[in-house]
Amino acid sequence: MGGHFNHNLYVPDYSVAEIRPIAQQSLVALKALKSMGLVHADIKPNNLMFVNPGLYPFKVKPIDFGLARKISDLKSTSQIQPLGYKAPEVVFGLPMNESVDMWDLGCSLGYMYLFEHLFTGNCEYEYIANVQMQGVPPEDVLQEGSKSTRLF
Repeated sequence: MGGHFNHNLYVPDYSVAEIRPIAQQSLVALKALKSMGLVHADIKPNNLMFVNPGLYPFKVKPIDFGLARKISDLKSTSQIQPLGYKAPEVVFGLPMNESVDMWDLGCSLGYMYLFEHLFTGNCEYEYIANVQMQGVPPEDVLQEGSKSTRLF
């Protein structure tokens, strides 16, 4: 596994080749959850546990299912995901499905590669302003979101 020390702080520096098996295993796990009608709702680097890293350096399993729920139980008011990994549909108050886990996973893999969050902010407004740098959401999305008027 990669990594180095920077001012006595261990900093992982995973290569794309190292991240690829982590992504593949995570996607298999998310597909299994979807087939059971479940959403993890809290995928982040701390919730991807390395299993026996000495023998299998990049074998991971998702852990901490405290926010997991049935996809059908997700509501636009559901409080899920930490801010740095919160999917736009959660912030806007839009209908949600398993795609919230895909957003989490993408943010997590980006963090593993860059060792910094893709989108930052101290509140939902600042966070979504950073996400918006990828493009302004379509007008119909903004109209449908129950929380959109707070943000735009």
